[in-house]
Amino acid sequence: MLAFGGVFVVASIGMRMKNEEWLRRAGPFEISEGTLGQAKGETAFWRQAAHSSEAETDRLQDRLRQTEELIGNLKRP
Repeated sequence: MLAFGGVFVVASIGMRMKNEEWLRRAGPFEISEGTLGQAKGETAFWRQAAHSSEAETDRLQDRLRQTEELIGNLKRP
């Protein structure tokens, strides 16, 4: 019975996370809607920053590949 309860709790938490229903209260502790909204905004900011960094990394890798090709061409007799 205890194992079934544990599986239910884990599955329930997984489904709520999938539906973006975040835990707002645990016992006497509760998070306000404003704080939750701020956290979501920060998540969106960092996600965008990661995508921007990825695009910049791709661009720099392409330039490095082109530079290596040019150097290789200059070394040929």
